Amino acid sequence: MLSAVVVASVIATVLIWRAPASYARVYLGNVLIDVIDLTITERQELLIKGRLDTTNRVEVENGRVRMSLASCRDQVCVRRGWVSGGLMPIVCLPNRVVVVLDSGDNDIDAVVR
Repeated sequence: MLSAVVVASVIATVLIWRAPASYARVYLGNVLIDVIDLTITERQELLIKGRLDTTNRVEVENGRVRMSLASCRDQVCVRRGWVSGGLMPIVCLPNRVVVVLDSGDNDIDAVVR
């Protein structure tokens, strides 16, 4: 029983912890619209104009990224705040904007057969 708990905690730690991201890939719908280098220290902004007058602004600063503006009602993506790594992307579902963080390594995460 104790060994199962230890194994489960190790697996959870490996799945949750990720190296800081090196790149942010920004998608509008299914289309990759920009790849932002997070290793650059100067501040960057990307203004995204979508369909039906939707607007999002992605900000990058000191190796982290956030959605600072969204024309959607719920503002979930804006409230998420600054992100520097991890498994969860920043998503503005109503405006179809997704920011995926990538560590830049080419390690295989999974193999599906």
